[in-house]
Order: sequence, then structure tokens, then C-alpha cells
Amino acid sequence: MGIVILGMNASTIFIIAGLGELFSQKSGVINVGIEGVMSIAGLAAFIGAQTAGNVWIGMIVGVLAGGLMGLVHAFFSISLRLSQILSGLGIWLFGIGFTSYYGRTFTGPLMAPSLKSAFGLTPLFFLGIAIIFFFQFLLQKTHFGMKVRAAGEVPSVTDAWGCSVVKIRYLCIVVGSILSGLSGAYVTIIYSELWSAGVIAGRGWISLALVFSSLWTPIFLLGTSLLMGILWVSMFSAQMLPGAPTFLMQMIPYSVAILSMIAYSLIRAKGKTFMPSALGEPYYPED
Repeated sequence: MGIVILGMNASTIFIIAGLGELFSQKSGVINVGIEGVMSIAGLAAFIGAQTAGNVWIGMIVGVLAGGLMGLVHAFFSISLRLSQILSGLGIWLFGIGFTSYYGRTFTGPLMAPSLKSAFGLTPLFFLGIAIIFFFQFLLQKTHFGMKVRAAGEVPSVTDAWGCSVVKIRYLCIVVGSILSGLSGAYVTIIYSELWSAGVIAGRGWISLALVFSSLWTPIFLLGTSLLMGILWVSMFSAQMLPGAPTFLMQMIPYSVAILSMIAYSLIRAKGKTFMPSALGEPYYPED
């Protein structure tokens, strides 16, 4: 039971970050730089919480940092018409490099009071569950959600409706990056309560893979994230066993993420695709 509770807390990282990426992709924009966004937001949140002595202030700073990186990605990939993949990779490299260098002086534990938990679960776990159901309703049952899905499927039709694809995609990228920033902040000031280079530990990439394995459905993302969180915690517990192959154990979550991508590729090869049709494809009204 203890592993399940710990796994649910760990899954919060994947739930929130994955949902942010899913929302962005629904509009037709992929952000492979989610790991960099989480790293920058995690460092910003840690500095904010450490300086103010308040976790909530740190959370706000982290969310703002995530939103700023979303604006950067939107500016490069939409306004400057740079490849979405190249823009995301640039954000990832910048985020990892900047936080590794600038964050050296902040390496160590967080000296701010921790948040109280309920039944062993952090408040952000319940927030993550709430926003999953909110975005499920938003995307499937509202007029705005229909516009978002249309922008990711047939942007030309969306423009014909009189809806600006550029504005919709800008909004979705920023909101998605805000959620990624919230996830990064959660890692450093609530889940781990410390900062060190590489503290995100590839969980941004795993969140990206979970979007594909969830078939771009928030409810499915909740299930895959919970499984990944339990798997993540089980990995560390298994390393404590005598003679356990530590390095092999550390590979398990990443291997599962890769296998889920392969499984989706096989499904797509059979002609069944759930991916937004215009994902990764630029769209300019004048074209």
C-alpha cells in the first residue's frame, strides 16, 4: 500500500506535465523541449521558494517560468516559422545547459516549510486529477474544445470558421507550458524538496511518450501516468534488494516509455491513428 501511495505522488509529475503537452498537441503543436521547460521552471520555483521561504510563492514563480518558455516556443515555431522539433530541441538544450550552470550555487535541500498531505498524498495530486477531468470535458464537450481539436486536425477549416489558428495555438502552447512548469516546480519544491542538476531525470521525455501511449485522451493519460508513477517508485524500491542490478533497474521506466511508443507505431502502421492530423505541421493563413 505504501508503494501505491508513493507511486501516486510520483505520478503527479507525469499527469500534469503530460496533460500540458497533450493540450498543446491537440492544437497541432508538439513541444519536445518539455524536459527543458520543466528544468527551468523547477529551478525558478526552487529559487523562489528558497528566497521567500514559501512553497506557494515558488510554485507561482515556476508556473510563470513555464509560461514564458511556452511563449518562446510559440514565437519561434509559429511567428518565426521555425520547425517545431528544432524549436523544442533548442529549448531542451538551453534548459538543461542553463540550469546546470546557473543552478550550481543553489544545489541542496529546500529550506521552506513543506505542504501538508492528505492520506499521504500531496495537494497537487488532487489538483492533477481535477484538471484531467476538466480538460477531458473542455476538449470533448465545449465549443472552445472543438476549436482546439479543429486547429490540430484541419486548421484551414478552423480559419474558414473565422477562428484564428495562430491565436488558438499560441494559447494552447502557453497553457501547456504552464502545466509543464507546474510539474517541474512540483518536482523540486514538493516531491524531491531539493535542487540538483538533472533532478528532472528524463521525466519530461517520459511525459511526452505518455501522451502518445494515451492516444491523446486525458482520461487514458491519467491511467498511464498512474502506472508509470508506481513503476517509477517500484524501480527505486527494487534497487534496495541485495544483489539487484541497479543500472538495469533504472532503465525500466524509460524502457517502458520507449516500448509504448513502439506499440503506438505498430498500431499506426495498421492504419489506426489517433494523432491530430496536423500535428507538427506549420499553418499560415496566407498560404
